[in-house]
Amino acid sequence: MAGSQSAKEVFTEKFGYELLHQHLQSACPPCRALLQPIIEMAAERGLTDISGPLVLRNVAPVTMLLNWLPDLPCNLQIWLAAAISVLCRSSMLSRNVACTGDLMTPLLYVLTQFERLHANAAAYILDLIEYLGMYSIASPQLRQLIGLFRPIDGHQPPYTTRLMQALEGMAHKSGLQGALHYFDLCHAEAGIDMPSLRRWPSSRTSRFYFTFHAWFCIDNLWEVTNSSHPTNLSQPNKRRKQLYSFYNSSDTGFEAFFTSAGVLVVAVCTKSGFLSVAMDKHPVVDSHWHCVDVVHQSTSRLSSRGQLCVYIDGKLCKTADLRCPSITEKSWSSCHIGRGGKQTIAAYLPSSRTSSAASTSSVT
Repeated sequence: MAGSQSAKEVFTEKFGYELLHQHLQSACPPCRALLQPIIEMAAERGLTDISGPLVLRNVAPVTMLLNWLPDLPCNLQIWLAAAISVLCRSSMLSRNVACTGDLMTPLLYVLTQFERLHANAAAYILDLIEYLGMYSIASPQLRQLIGLFRPIDGHQPPYTTRLMQALEGMAHKSGLQGALHYFDLCHAEAGIDMPSLRRWPSSRTSRFYFTFHAWFCIDNLWEVTNSSHPTNLSQPNKRRKQLYSFYNSSDTGFEAFFTSAGVLVVAVCTKSGFLSVAMDKHPVVDSHWHCVDVVHQSTSRLSSRGQLCVYIDGKLCKTADLRCPSITEKSWSSCHIGRGGKQTIAAYLPSSRTSSAASTSSVT
């Protein structure tokens, strides 16, 4: 089922994870050797992928494990709760999959079984609820969470204080922990198609400027392109990830992309060739949000001479003389953010390797 949504739907319809749960319970007493493959099933790790961090890709197996967790021995409860927490926190992609897959609901269910839950396991569950809730929590889930404060037989549940702290942490998120609204461009085909520019905006001066500004975040784990054959996530994939691509009808224009090493490369394509400048000393594949500003400036509207300035997180990182493409064309017909167009040239730099898969990235 790895990488195939249709296979998952067929499995759920014909068999279901409840039936799988029943067979696993009857097969043998629960142990790590039985639970670990289910964790790897949630990560859709192939048989040959035996190293590197796991990334959550399928929420259904984790939901099954959470429903099973209160029935497990205490030592397995603690181990499983910790393993699920690590899996959901492993990357921005894992967090997104957990939130969109409604993992919050089974997490809250586990807390209702507090009489059978070990205190350390409950602590992992509460920490994960707070972590996911800081980024996304639906109104039904919030009502379910608030309902957990209801006294049982006249007594407050033992997790009430910690749950109150978790709720406060969701409401008072602080620091640069990530954007709440953004475009998820983790897949190779994902991108934003911009309207074509029939004519480049005129300038009151003899010069023209092209400026691109964005916030972006690239995971330190790379998304595989061929989802039916997952690669080892401990090895960075080699394909570049496009930041933007603006080309005119003569197949000349501006583009920028990230190499597999997280190096930003700014390039222009002119009639005389493809020219690029790499920000070698400023890698940004670290799962943090960064601000980038790319500024092209020409000496005149008729001249191809120009200058490039690149700012990352408000600091000037690179200035270079870089020729500019002609802007006198009537139409800029291929304008994309997050992916390249048909005119995008697959440029390879000697110091960078860019081939098989795209990184997990987001632009806001």
